[in-house]
Amino acid sequence: MYVHTFGAYFGVAASLVLTDMKKVKRDSKYEKGSYNSNLIAMVGTIFLWCFWPSFNGGLTTGNTQMRVIVNTTLALSGSCISAFAFSSLFNNGKFEMEDVLNATLAGGVVVGSTCDMMQ
Repeated sequence: MYVHTFGAYFGVAASLVLTDMKKVKRDSKYEKGSYNSNLIAMVGTIFLWCFWPSFNGGLTTGNTQMRVIVNTTLALSGSCISAFAFSSLFNNGKFEMEDVLNATLAGGVVVGSTCDMMQ
């Protein structure tokens, strides 16, 4: 988790340092993905749903492996359900595909270090 935390803060700091805030246009049409890019990203998210639980449980055995798969599936489900709720809340009742895509990835990454523990 230290690697992910460092990467997140480093990315934010690097983008702040390297971006000229005077030239950044807010609410640009280029901020959102197109229909085709979102569709392809959704295919990747489906693969994530299929293979992330087994990836997390690859080094475990017995009952621990079943616990890892259940915990990972619950984390993915919880992050997607909350993403739908907050996306609808903050976007005037509309869902944004990018919110769900990012939430699925975040749910799998967050549970990755503790997936074999009793939660």
